Amino acid sequence: MKQNDPITSKDNTRLKAARQVRDGRERSAIFIEGLRLADEALRSSVRIRECFVTETFCNGSKETEMLARLRANDVSVWLCSDAAFRSIADTANPQGIVLIADRPPNIEFARIFASREPLLMVYCFEINDPSNLGALMRTAEAAGAACLILSPRSVDPFSPKALRASMGAAFRLPIATGIDLVTLGALAEEHQVETVATAAEADVLVYDIDLRRPTVIVLGGEANGLPPEALAACGEVVRIPMEKGVESLNLAVSGGIILYEAVRQRHG
Repeated sequence: MKQNDPITSKDNTRLKAARQVRDGRERSAIFIEGLRLADEALRSSVRIRECFVTETFCNGSKETEMLARLRANDVSVWLCSDAAFRSIADTANPQGIVLIADRPPNIEFARIFASREPLLMVYCFEINDPSNLGALMRTAEAAGAACLILSPRSVDPFSPKALRASMGAAFRLPIATGIDLVTLGALAEEHQVETVATAAEADVLVYDIDLRRPTVIVLGGEANGLPPEALAACGEVVRIPMEKGVESLNLAVSGGIILYEAVRQRHG
């Protein structure tokens, strides 16, 4: 394939469009940066639209192999000067590759509730930290969760920071966004799926409930946790034991503790 002339101006139309995706102003696409994440995208079902690389990136053996894979999939590869590339990069020390890909569609999560499997799902209420959400996605995939569900006013699970923290899990884990608690509760009741929330003041420990049943783990935002109305809507409210004086655990850690308690019970 003939190599295009390098893009040298940050005002290039394609770079402007890439920044729109990076900044969340173009919702039909996602911004994928870095060698590891690009490799995860190539191994997933995500459709890659185009690729931007620096001249330096093209010098490595792994990098050259990746470019060959991209071109074999008919992905347009645009060479950029270092300065032009930095105008689209989302990291302080870019590795020299950015992919623009189609945004994965929202799953039809109502169908997952109808599964006969002993479901394990995660619902996040108004989560605002993309890095914590990404780490939770990585843990949820590892624990075998059927899907991740996000409430309205939650951070975008496909934002650049969330994608990087997920280490590619966001490409594979089924995700539904914009689902309110009323909808979640109605489906859970209809299909006899237990909803389990966490609260520091709860009397019951997470280790003392049956997580072998079909379960949705309901997690709150890092700053405020779950509001009273959310706790009231859940069938079980439990706490994770912590030493006195410790205010809370972050989203990824608390979610991981409950997910892997479910895994322990189901494989015990």
